[in-house]
Amino acid sequence: MKQLSAVGIGALIVFGLGMVGSGYFVGGGIYEAFAKDRQVTVKGLAEREVTADVAVWKISHRASHDTLADAKEKLKADTASIKSFLQENGLDPSGLTVNSYHIQDRVSDGYFNKDNKATRFTLTQTLLLQSTDVELVRAVSQKIADLPEKGVVLNGYNQPTYVFQGLNDIKPDMVAEATRAARESAQKFATDSGSELETILYANQGVVQILPLINTSELNANTEIHKKIRLVTTITYKLAD
Repeated sequence: MKQLSAVGIGALIVFGLGMVGSGYFVGGGIYEAFAKDRQVTVKGLAEREVTADVAVWKISHRASHDTLADAKEKLKADTASIKSFLQENGLDPSGLTVNSYHIQDRVSDGYFNKDNKATRFTLTQTLLLQSTDVELVRAVSQKIADLPEKGVVLNGYNQPTYVFQGLNDIKPDMVAEATRAARESAQKFATDSGSELETILYANQGVVQILPLINTSELNANTEIHKKIRLVTTITYKLAD
């Protein structure tokens, strides 16, 4: 697993709403406001690159017929085709479970017209596959177009989602790194302003974000195998002359 070095975010000085409204951000006003409050709020950042260890894939399909029994038989046959498709591509279908199941009866819904050729019953089923072989799931999901060739009517396409389960294992070290980075920023600010860093007044142990490794609006962390974990701590220190 590749790791990124902890990166200290520059000191973020928080002076309180009253001081912001008073316009202390001009010339020497920053130090005047800072000296009055005698505190500094800083943020520290730590990041890790991680790889998902579980893939979750939903496969939704449907079957229609004039009778409920025939629709059920078609759905059952299609489920068998899906299991064969998974097995042929190296995935174990034994872990496949039914995530949702819906029966539409057009007579009950009031949409059935004997004069048209629409079938009465449509059954929709969503199957759920979980696997630790995330790369294989991704590769097989790209072959989903093979299923219609087997007569399976897909009800849309769901990309697999990829989960990283080790967050609790890496979080303590990330909190420690981010806290050190925050203190370094606070210490530099105190030194530059001729003050001494004292005790912690307030602390937020860390806000965690799970992002795509390449963080763009086109990518979603849930559907990316490789992710970036970002943790930000916010700490307020007391200052003295």
